[in-house]
Amino acid sequence: RKLKIGIIGGSISACIDSELEDCYATKLEAQLGMDFKEYGAEVEVLDGAISAVGSDFFASCWSTRFLEEVDLMIVELAVNDVWEGKENRNMDALLRSLLERPSKPGVLLFNMWSPLHPWSNGAASIDNLAQFYDLPVISCVPPSSLPRANYVLGKVIPLSLEPSRVPSGQAATHHFSFFAAPLAATEGS
Repeated sequence: RKLKIGIIGGSISACIDSELEDCYATKLEAQLGMDFKEYGAEVEVLDGAISAVGSDFFASCWSTRFLEEVDLMIVELAVNDVWEGKENRNMDALLRSLLERPSKPGVLLFNMWSPLHPWSNGAASIDNLAQFYDLPVISCVPPSSLPRANYVLGKVIPLSLEPSRVPSGQAATHHFSFFAAPLAATEGS
């Protein structure tokens, strides 16, 4: 069986200003290819990213970038989806169209950060939709650059793929952050 992973995103996912071997799509395919080899599965990453494009384009045109169905779609659009409040109608339309596919692909939201747009990042509105649709979010957005509305439901949880380490009482979808304090520092507070 072949595991197909699609990527929708902007310049970070399109690998602008980087060599192909340094792109996260290339590294993801290589790493998962090694990890799944022992199970007899091949991994193929299909990169449908376009530089300087956000969910306003992908909401209606994402399928033009993928001629094949995918098992998992990674969506990286926080940098190009400018923060305009809690709502993000274009991202909502994009997520609905992905989740309503007959093949039912998994959806993973990957929020990146750029020093070119440090205070206008759309990660907070994307996090709101992730909670509504119960979708996982991996974020590389420094917490100090997000609007306060992003933290209404609780703490920022550091990256941990062990469910037993996630404190009870957290929302179904967690905001994983590479910049958060260690888990031990957040427990009991």
